[in-house]
Amino acid sequence: MSLGSIRFLPRKGCIMDDIDQLLADLGAENTPEALELPAATSDGKHAREQRFDALLFLLKSEKPEVRQQAVEFLAEMRDLQAVEPLMAALQDPDPEVRHQVVVALADLGDQRAVPALKQILTDSNTLLRASVVEALGKLGDEQIFADLKQILAEDSSYLVRATAAEVLGGFPSAECLEILTAALNDSDRWVRTQVAESLCLIDPETRLWPLLQELNHNDMEVRLSAVERLGRLGDTRAIPFLEHILYEELSAIREAVIAALGRFRDSRATDILIRAALQPDGESMRENILQSLQSQGEEILLPALTRALNSADIDTRQNAIEMLRQLKCPQVIDALKTALGNRDEWLRMVATIALGEREPELTQALIIPMLSDASERVVQAAAEALSRQRGSAAEEALLGALKSDLRWVRQVAAQALAVFSSGEVCAGLVGVASDAEPEVREAAIRALGQSCHGSDKIAPVLIAALADEEAWVRQVAAEALSDRQEPEALEALIHTLESDEDFIVRTFAAQALGHLKGEAAFQALLKALEDASSGVRQRAAITLGLFKDARALPALIKALCDTDAKVVQAGAEALGFLALPEAVAALLEALKHSEPWVRCSVVQSLGQIHHQDALHALIAALDDADNWVRNAAAEALGALKSPELIAPLTRVLQKNEDFLMRAFAASALGKQGKLEDLEPLLQALEDGHVLVREEAVKALAELKDSRALSPLEALLKAPQLEPVLKSSVQAALAKIRS
Repeated sequence: MSLGSIRFLPRKGCIMDDIDQLLADLGAENTPEALELPAATSDGKHAREQRFDALLFLLKSEKPEVRQQAVEFLAEMRDLQAVEPLMAALQDPDPEVRHQVVVALADLGDQRAVPALKQILTDSNTLLRASVVEALGKLGDEQIFADLKQILAEDSSYLVRATAAEVLGGFPSAECLEILTAALNDSDRWVRTQVAESLCLIDPETRLWPLLQELNHNDMEVRLSAVERLGRLGDTRAIPFLEHILYEELSAIREAVIAALGRFRDSRATDILIRAALQPDGESMRENILQSLQSQGEEILLPALTRALNSADIDTRQNAIEMLRQLKCPQVIDALKTALGNRDEWLRMVATIALGEREPELTQALIIPMLSDASERVVQAAAEALSRQRGSAAEEALLGALKSDLRWVRQVAAQALAVFSSGEVCAGLVGVASDAEPEVREAAIRALGQSCHGSDKIAPVLIAALADEEAWVRQVAAEALSDRQEPEALEALIHTLESDEDFIVRTFAAQALGHLKGEAAFQALLKALEDASSGVRQRAAITLGLFKDARALPALIKALCDTDAKVVQAGAEALGFLALPEAVAALLEALKHSEPWVRCSVVQSLGQIHHQDALHALIAALDDADNWVRNAAAEALGALKSPELIAPLTRVLQKNEDFLMRAFAASALGKQGKLEDLEPLLQALEDGHVLVREEAVKALAELKDSRALSPLEALLKAPQLEPVLKSSVQAALAKIRS
């Protein structure tokens, strides 16, 4: 953009006429006293001089717009006598007047103006400074390079710096090339683009400069291509450009920039990528940066990431340790070892976790001391790491931690020992199962239930825990006893189910009895259907269904009348497990329940009972008020086969607005063996939802009806056919032809 092209007042006619008009408009009181012109010579010289004097007079007008117009007219008169008055006018208080003076001096092209113009390069007005730079470009020579170099490096305005870059492009010299190259890392993208454009003018043979220009192109594809080509070119002068757009561009281009910088194999590019990855908002780039740099060898990352562990910024430290955790090279262990002594507990924790993910023979000796760390999170990380690594040293260290004076150390040690099963571990866990702290007791009981299955010393400990003063410890004990086969365990669970004051404990006991089975457990669960807690009744009903004992039928039918809808749902689900025709009548009544999720369970259970009345009920449920119930009915019917189903399923396929219902109907029709009328399924090949079309194709394949061959072949040739549907059509054709 040429700043000299800016005009503040409209122009018309020739210059002399315009000056006369200006003087006339101002009136006698605003014009010089000696305005009467002598007789003009043949060349109009006297009149021209008179007008020139008048314009000089107008430079002192109180009105800035008059002074501005006078400056413009003086410039257009092309009289070099105006240079000195205009130089004086550079001190005008109005910035627009000063701007017009700069433009005028540039147009006059007199070298005398250069020193005066340099004097106002520090003016506070950005537009004025840019105008001065452009004017110096027109007036100056190589003597202005030093000034332009300073402006390009120090001016606070991107407009002024960009103008300086543009001006330097007009001087094809080695010095300008050096100045512009130094400005490639300007913080502003527009300045960098202008620098690249000027470099193209000075050094058109270099491939780098056009690519740098394209980084600012409006078309994202052009910018993306430029980034990729810069990476292949390998010219390190592009690194500052790429660094800046790493933070400015869209994700697709950021990924390309990361890849390009990774190809440079230059320490500056490596540092840029690491700094970006360590930024608080660098998470989205971190994985790509790691992949880019790992191709050069993970070792190049270690120095910078290790230094970052001691950064004053918490985000930088924590991002550095997370990146170190992802490295696989053996040398990273030294960096992680350093982090174990960091003041930041997060660093110590992540370093401990990372060491636990590596070979035990290299790292276990570093992890074990962290069981004595002052931070609970670090100790937990150490215990979990040792639990993953296993081994005798890990077991010994965790058993030692069970003796700690700190509650949370004993707790995490007990949790970690759940994967060990030696006699020493079982003995250690039994010892803390009676710990004074309930959190430790709970961890020990849970670990005993998971690890020490073969020990006959465990059941008494777990049974004793059923009497713990804390309900949540008793819950864990009941759960742990579900895998014990001792008669004492069964008796203890039945007693807990019948008498524990906490309904959640009783619920866990009911669930555990379902694992143990047996007549005593069955009878206890029948009795639990009368429990005061609906949660216990619900669990008892589900568990009884899993017994698949017909004797539970009356009690489960009674559960369908429970006041709590969750118990009704559980009863319906349990009756589905039994799959007895005698349950149909009660389930049909339960279909009237007000809660749709209860009706859903009833429908699903009816689908498991192959009975005529159940079939009719499922057909009727296709019109239920609730969408989920209708879907459940359609899905249940898909498992049945009856001539009575064809008409209602066809109606759903052709008219239902729910695509899932239509898909279920299509699938169910395919399981009916043979259809006289294939048209509904053939029409479904044009359904608006791909799932319905796919199920229709699969249904036709199941029917193996040759009438479907031509429609399926036509569908296979359809443009833009979904890949999943194409695969299904091909499979269906092969199945029918076979």
